[in-house]
Amino acid sequence: MNAAGSVDDDQVWRDDARRVLAIAGATLRRLARDRSNIFFILIFPILLVLVVGIAFGGDDDLSLGVVAPADDPLADRVVSALRADGSLDLHDYASESTLRSAVEHGRVEGGVVVPSGFAEHLRAGDSVSIGFLAGPSGVGAALQPVVDAAVRSTSKPPASRPTRATATSMPRWRGRPRSSRRCPR
Repeated sequence: MNAAGSVDDDQVWRDDARRVLAIAGATLRRLARDRSNIFFILIFPILLVLVVGIAFGGDDDLSLGVVAPADDPLADRVVSALRADGSLDLHDYASESTLRSAVEHGRVEGGVVVPSGFAEHLRAGDSVSIGFLAGPSGVGAALQPVVDAAVRSTSKPPASRPTRATATSMPRWRGRPRSSRRCPR
């Protein structure tokens, strides 16, 4: 109480804090007495996180499909640059349609289509676009900067000309993948 006879706000706060600390201390002492409580509060949650992480944790490598002409040295350099990236798992496809199907059905997260005549067009100074397909999972879109970097690193022209090869997104497919059709009700 202060001189006027009223309760000081600081004193009330201190009393409340002491009560809270007394309750917390009593609860912690009660928990520490039984060793099984320590297991269920500290060890079990950590084990549960580890087990769930092992069970549902996936492969860290992102899968990327590639269609490239076999007789094009610059296309081979683009594919080699993508293979050199340790975070990518590359799969070769024979045609754009099989790659598109693989992306649609989730067998790969994304796809790269190097057009035929890639090296000839670059040598002629033409602008060349490398096709990029992103899967429905949303992870594929994160692959485009990796593909852009690989394309730019392999198609460096002489200093007098700017780089003309870029990875561009291809039109997305319409509809749902066949593997995710809904069952009739």
